[in-house]
Amino acid sequence: MRVVTIPGTDFMLPNTWRIYVSNGVAESPPSQAADTLYGMRWMGNIVVAKYGRRDPTHFINVPHLEVDFANLLVGVLVEVVWVVEKY
Repeated sequence: MRVVTIPGTDFMLPNTWRIYVSNGVAESPPSQAADTLYGMRWMGNIVVAKYGRRDPTHFINVPHLEVDFANLLVGVLVEVVWVVEKY
């Protein structure tokens, strides 16, 4: 999923982010991170990638200070976009 705005708003992010998730074709173990961070059962990986402003086809490093923002971004998308089973 390509993310260019704060989910639920028209506020443009300075960089494009993409969230990649397992497609469910192969059986995957549950994500411990999703359980710990969001209290949800998610099968497989959730990968967050940040792209450059000048060249949006290239990944760029996510600085340590932006890791919490990336976690928040996934959390908002989990709540707003995806229907999940919380336990």
